[in-house]
This record gives sequence, structure tokens and C-alpha cells, in this order.
Amino acid sequence: MGLREPPPLPKTARLLIPGGTAQRLAYYTANPSGRGGVLGPRGWSCRAVSGSDGDALYVTPPEAPANFDYPWMGPQIVRRFAEGGTSGRFAVARVIARVFPQARSFAERVRDEGMDDANAYVFAPWPSDKIRHLAQHVVSYSTPAGQNGLGTDGQEPVPPLATRGLVFLIGDPATEPSVRLLKVRLSANDAALYPAIAAEMLASWTPPESRGSPASEPTPPGSATAVALVSEFYRALERGDGRAASARVIAEKQASGPFTAQALTKFYGALDEPLKLLSADEAGPMQVKVRYRYRSGRKPCNGEATVSLVQTSEGIRIERIQSASGC
Repeated sequence: MGLREPPPLPKTARLLIPGGTAQRLAYYTANPSGRGGVLGPRGWSCRAVSGSDGDALYVTPPEAPANFDYPWMGPQIVRRFAEGGTSGRFAVARVIARVFPQARSFAERVRDEGMDDANAYVFAPWPSDKIRHLAQHVVSYSTPAGQNGLGTDGQEPVPPLATRGLVFLIGDPATEPSVRLLKVRLSANDAALYPAIAAEMLASWTPPESRGSPASEPTPPGSATAVALVSEFYRALERGDGRAASARVIAEKQASGPFTAQALTKFYGALDEPLKLLSADEAGPMQVKVRYRYRSGRKPCNGEATVSLVQTSEGIRIERIQSASGC
């Protein structure tokens, strides 16, 4: 949709930074909330891209090119979110196949759609990668210089610098998971900063077991039931209020991807016919079936979706929306 002006950002942010590293680091983000960013060497700059498949934040030194026409092989930090419920599912499935065997069934389903090269789905780590499972849903990896692996996505050419990073599995591994990836390539002068960059991202991750269960408490006022919260979400979309809608989604998806306040406002605030919620009914434990209508361009959408929720420490939140109508 073209270039956008950098968003206004909060003046401060609270981060976990190892002692002795603060003077060499800066925090980079393109999210108006100040979240969804990454630490990097001071004096670099960042660019963000977003689409239906997810988003990415690229942090590069001053000598890097100012566009994406040619791949940059030098130092770089990438924070990427790939959305498993959209066209991002192909990238998600290829990563999952390599390092998250508990989500293999999802990767196989995406492969079997026949819309992608089946040879791209390999159910084993890259031979050159060093993999360490930090938790059931978190992997640390290292891809050597000049080799293909998680750090290169199997793309050519391969960079002359080693890539280190993290991969987080988000959501239900069997149904519609997403992934968040950190890729860090640093020169020898900055290599000592990697532990600080990785530690900050790990500190911002919430383990699934810490997000509560359907029976846990508390539930804040205004979100007492799943149907009520889902109705609030869609009423906010009716007004084009992406901030209010995003606040009713799990924290991981508020920070990046199509459920950020900015992305929801941009789409639902610019519809030719605003969204109208027609019905919201309980479809099972922590599931709500909704019907809605809107128009973007000439073609109207008569939509139907199943919304899955989860109880978190902040109350009930939307975890996933599965459309049955394609819009």
C-alpha cells in the first residue's frame, strides 16, 4: 500500500538489558505502542514492512542500502512475525517442519495444499544449524557463515556472516500456529551484543503455561463472557477503532501482525461500507461464532468466522479467528 510516515512512539520503554551494554544499544520499533521492537547497536536505523502474511522489522547499519531491491549481506537484525492463519502459513509451516515436531500435522496440511513446493518442507533441522530447545515452544539456533539454515530461510545467496537467533511457536500447534523469528547477523565488533538482544526478546515472551486456563481468574469488567468480549471486538471494528479491538487480542498478536492497532485501524477504518456485526453466538467452550458484513471496493463480504479465546492473566482474550467465508 506504499510508504508510510514513521509512527509517533512513546518517549520511554522498560527493557531488560544486561549490565554494561546500555551505552552501546538502542531500541528499534515501528509499533505506535512501543512494543514489538528489538535491541540493536546504537546508530543503526530500522524499516518495517507488513502485509496479510505478517510483518517484519529490519534493523541495519548506515552503510546498508535504503531499499529492498537487493539483498543486504552485511550486519542486520530482523524481527519477523509470520501469521499461520493467512498466506503466512507457508513460511510458518516450513519453519515448524524444521524445529517443532509437535506441530508437524499443521506443516503437513499446508504442504498437502499443493500451492507450494513440497520439497521445501523438510521434517528435520538444517544439517549445518546448531539447535537448542530452550522450552517446548522456543528454539535457539545458529547458522554458520556461508551456510543455509534457519538464519537464511534457505535463500541464495548466503551471507558471509553467521546468523544467530530465536524462534517462538505461538498458538495451538495443531490448528493454526504462528511463529516469531529473531535473526541477528553482527560484525566482530558488535558480536558481544547478541546475548543482550536475545535476552530482551526472551524476557518479553510469555510461556503458554503462564497464560492461564479457561477456569482461571480474574476476568476484568466488560469481558465477563466470551460472547461479550467478541462482541466488543467487532463493535470496535465497526467504528474503525483498531486500538480498542486490538486490546481484546492476546498480547503476542497485539505487538505484530494483522491484529495490531495500526493494522486493524488501517483496514477497517477505510472500508467503503463499514463492518456490521450481525450475530455472535456461543459455539463451544471459549469459542464464539460470528456473522458480519462489510464492503471493500465493489465486492461485499458476507462473513462468518469462529473466534477462539483463552483466559490470560489480563482476562479473556481472542487467540485466533478462523474465517469460514474467506473474508
